[in-house]
Formats: sequence, structure tokens, C-alpha cells
Amino acid sequence: MPRRFPMRTPFVLLCLSLALWAATFLPNSLLHPDLAPLALLSAGAAVFLMLRGWLRPTWKRIVVDGSNVLYWAGQTPDLMSLSTVLAELRGYDLDAMVWFDANAGHLIAGRYLTAGQLAGQLGLPKGCVHIAHRGTPADPHILAMANKDNLQIVSNDRYRDWFDHYPRLAKPGLLVTGTVMDGQARLRFPTVTAAAASPRRADRAARRWSALWPAARLPRPPRSPIAGPADRPRSQVRRPPAA
Repeated sequence: MPRRFPMRTPFVLLCLSLALWAATFLPNSLLHPDLAPLALLSAGAAVFLMLRGWLRPTWKRIVVDGSNVLYWAGQTPDLMSLSTVLAELRGYDLDAMVWFDANAGHLIAGRYLTAGQLAGQLGLPKGCVHIAHRGTPADPHILAMANKDNLQIVSNDRYRDWFDHYPRLAKPGLLVTGTVMDGQARLRFPTVTAAAASPRRADRAARRWSALWPAARLPRPPRSPIAGPADRPRSQVRRPPAA
């Protein structure tokens, strides 16, 4: 997935190249004049890298509850369901950070799978896939990452057992829900509900929403309406670890 190229490296390269080019014209310079074209070539390469970094799009991050999305296509965990959702998120220019419970590999392949193995099957960089330690659910890691970096979460889980630990769950706009039907992911992004009697108030609410959730400003392709998300069965709801 694309990343904004760091500006520090090409800027330093540009400064050094221009300094080298200027040094070749100094009186009694120890540098050979033939180095001047090479210095200009290096400066041009630095400018190209800086322009590429400025022009390439910046991808916004979003946290994905991988163990929850595995069940979006049915009652059986399916890695293809998660892959479909990840492909849909790429269409929104969203960079997914996926978290799994420790037993995800056993559900998918009947054995333990490392983060690198799951990342390879999903076509993601290894750093974008995380697995919770055995005996610890992924929920607190998901919520902590979303809370720290102000990110949305892709999940149909309401995380009701964690309301006391993360009060932000009570605020609207955190969860992106959805389903996978007929091989297509249908994401349900939060929408703004403002007072219909006041267009000005609705406009202010929309601006506040866009500032809080940048993903809400992304253009979305037309989707068929879907029913509201349902919580996972109680057997799949993860409980916080005992103190």
C-alpha cells in the first residue's frame, strides 16, 4: 500500500548535491569540475523523490477486528470474507490494521498461524497484522489502538463489555459495520443525523463529523441498503480478562 515518502531524506540529498555542485566552482577547489553534472543529476533525483512524495496519496488507517469479520459471510469463519472486506477498504483509500484472537489460525487452518503467515495469506505487510497473546482477547488491543490514534473500527461487535474501560464506545461514529453477501463486501459507515428542521445546524454537524472522522468525507460508490448490524452470538462475544 502506498505511503507518503519521507521528505527528510530527499531534502538532505538535495542540499548535499547543491553544495557539491557549488563547491566544484570554488577557486582552488579540490573537487574535479566533472563532478558538477553528477551533482546536478543527484539534485534532480532528489527533487523527483520530493515531488513523488507530495503527489502520492496519503492513506488513512482503520482498525479491523479480523476475528469478527471472519464471520461476516456466515456462521463459519472464512478468510476470504476478510480478504473481500480488505479489498473494499482499499477502494476507500483506507489502510487496514488487522487484529486477531490467538485462536484465529485454529479456526481457519486447524493450527496456530503467526501474524506473518496470516499477513501473507491476506496480501498485507507483516506490520499490518497483529495477534493477541494466548488467553487475552484482541478486543482491548483493538480499542486501545483506535482510542490512541483516533481511528474507526470495522466490526459488528458492539464491545458492550468494554464500555467502562473505553467511554468512547458510547459515542457515535466509532464502528464501521457491514456484511459479505455473494462475494461482495457491503460496509456501513456511520452517518450524521442532525435536526431536520435546521439545515444550518445539520451543516455544522456534518462539518464536525468530517473533522472527527476523515473517512466520512471519502466518496462512496452506491450500495444496496442493508439492514442494521447485529451483534455476534453470545458464544462469540469475548469477555475482558479477569483481574
